[in-house]
Formats: sequence, C-alpha cells, structure tokens
Amino acid sequence: MKTGKKVLGYKFIALLASLFLCILVLRIYLKDDERTGDGNLHGPILTWHGDPSTTMTFTWIGPKKPKESEFMQVWLKDNESEEWESFTPEEIPFADIEDEVVRFREIRNLQSATTYLFALSNKGPDKTTRILRFRTASNNLTKPITFVAGGDMFHKRKWLDSMNKRAGLLSPDFALLGGDLAYANGVDANKWRQWLDSWAIHAVTPDGLQIPLLAAIGNHEINAGETTWPQKAKFYNSLFVVPRKSQVTWRGVDFGQYLSLVILDSDHGFPVKGTQTEWLNKFLTDRIDRPYVFACYHKPTYGTAKPPSLTVREYWTPLFQQHGVDAVFEHDHHTYKRTHPLSNGKADAGNGVLYLGDGAWGVSTGVILDREEKTYLAKAESRRHLILVTLTKDQATYEAIDAAGVVFDRTVSKP
Repeated sequence: MKTGKKVLGYKFIALLASLFLCILVLRIYLKDDERTGDGNLHGPILTWHGDPSTTMTFTWIGPKKPKESEFMQVWLKDNESEEWESFTPEEIPFADIEDEVVRFREIRNLQSATTYLFALSNKGPDKTTRILRFRTASNNLTKPITFVAGGDMFHKRKWLDSMNKRAGLLSPDFALLGGDLAYANGVDANKWRQWLDSWAIHAVTPDGLQIPLLAAIGNHEINAGETTWPQKAKFYNSLFVVPRKSQVTWRGVDFGQYLSLVILDSDHGFPVKGTQTEWLNKFLTDRIDRPYVFACYHKPTYGTAKPPSLTVREYWTPLFQQHGVDAVFEHDHHTYKRTHPLSNGKADAGNGVLYLGDGAWGVSTGVILDREEKTYLAKAESRRHLILVTLTKDQATYEAIDAAGVVFDRTVSKP
C-alpha cells in the first residue's frame, strides 16, 4: 500500500514538473516583448484616409499565402442590422518581407456617429471568434468629442501595453500619435508586428470599441542608412502612406466643420522647408474659420530634453500663430511638457499657441535640461503619459494622464 502511494506521489510530482515546464516554455514564448495577435494576423488597426464620419480603413499584416479560412475578407454590419456585407481588401508587400503582405480596405458610405461590427474571415463572421466593433466619428459637435494624443511608444512591450490599455479605458473617439511608434528604425519588422498586436488587443474601450488612430512619422520610423524614399521608411510607408495612395507623409484630416488636424513630417521622410510648408499654409488658410485646428508632428521646436528643431520654428510656428492654431502636439524628447500660449516664443495668453508633448507614451523618460532657461514652459515632468483632449463648443480641455490613470496636469483653451 505504501509502495502504491509512493508511486502516485512520484507521478504527481512528475505531473507538477511537466506543468511547470509547460508554463515556463509558454512564458518564454509569450514574454511581454513577443506577444502576438490572432494566429498569423497582426492587427488590425483602424484609421482614416477619407472622411472620419463616413469611412473607415482596416489594415493588418498577414501571410502572403494564407490558409483558406484566414483573414482575407472584411465583414461588416451596423449594430442594428442582421445582414453582414463582405469586402475584399487590397494587398501590398509588407516592405520587402517576402512572405507577408499588408492588407487594407477602406469602406465608405457609412453613417456618422454609428457603431459597427466587423470581422476578418474568409468564410464569414460566423467562422471567427473575433467579432470586433468600432464607431464612426461625429460630423458635428453637439456632444463632446475626445481624443488621446502622444508619441514615442515602444521601448518595452509592458509599457506600450499599459499605456494602450489606459487609452482604451478613457474611451476616446480616436488617437493622434506623433511618431516613433514601433521603434523599428526602418529595419525591424517584428517590432511593427508587436506594435499592431498591442494596439489591436489593448486599445479597446470598456464598451468593446477599437480606437481608430492617425499617425505621424518620427525619426525611429527611418533607417538612417537609407537615403531614398520609400526604403528609408519602408514599413511606415507600407502601413500608412501607400494605403491612402499618397506620395508624401503629411496630410490634413477634417471632422465635419468643427475640427481639422494637420499631421506633419518634421524633417524625417521629407523636409519641413518648401513644398510641405507651402501646403501647410494653404491648408490653414482654407480653414481659418474652423472652430478647432490642431497640428501634430514629431520633433519639437519648444522642447525639454534635447536641442529644438529651429527649422520648425522658422517655417511653421509663424503659420500656427497667423492662422490661430489651437494647440500643437510635439514629441521626441521623452518627457511631458506644456508651454504657455506662445507668440514669437513668449507667453501671450490672449493670442498665443499652446505646445504640448513631448513624447513619452511607452519609453524611458528623459531629463529636463536647463529648465530655468526655458521660460516658455508652464509645466514639465519626466513622466510617461498620454494627453486626453475633450472638445465642446465652448472650450478644449487638455489632461495629462499616466499609466495608473493619475491626472497630473490640466489646462483649457477657448476655440
């Protein structure tokens, strides 16, 4: 009888050892910086290349020759409908990765401020366990509109995941991301796979809505060893530029008649000076009566931890001031900053432009240098964060929030 118990004891110990080994192997395989998405699918991310109130673009990475049942169609229906529609995506190479492609599909003629269900499946939505949801943007400002802003996202996967989760918990209508997204440096495809996975998995509201994003380019999207476009930013180009059939990295996005965004390239893929500045001047001139106008780019001209972009200061800040831009989102320095409203670099509460940033979503924080000399700063901290922007007809509210949900800075401006 004792021998039987001893054998059972050995078997139980062996079972525990096997279980521990399996957990260890799984832990290694799915460690924080290697967590992937649904099988061979990476993403999807949702973004806009057309009117945010009537379109949505779905983008994901997958195998060039997928299995018959895998992620080859976009299925869509609104929240009230019984019938699903199927849409075939376009596909382009994922940079120069031979066995993977970027698939994308823009769906048009949607209803504004409406919740839709979607799935990626080649055999119908009933053949997948991932029925996802999103909401189109409103075409008016009868209710508050919110978005989260930030940049410099991915030094550690756990930091990226944590901030993406925080973004989801805030239930924004969209995200405005200012470059240095995956920190792939134009060479590391796996960093982009992880970045798409993290956003798709974690940037989800408590109501289960995927958060659409708009993304600028930063220096870590660039391969410093390349000089020609698109090779110098081959992954960013295949994910964001080609799906909107553009040759440039800058763009404008209009939300009805109440909000316009300018997403700019601060000397990474294309120069500040010249064609881009000419385009910016025209875009802002055409929207001089828009209640809210915001600009977003990567390298700051009113920074905290590194030398500033004097090119941005020379060519863009006069346009921001001239055309009454409400706020500018800058990044790159891995800190938090809020300036005073600035005119010609000096505090001007009545007519100045607010500069916010400085890019510390999921990265090691920088050190704020020569603080006493930076008289343009109203607030600065070495702290990972995102900025929640809430727009009403009467005011814009800006709140700096860390991964724990602590609001550590707040200001308002009038449209």
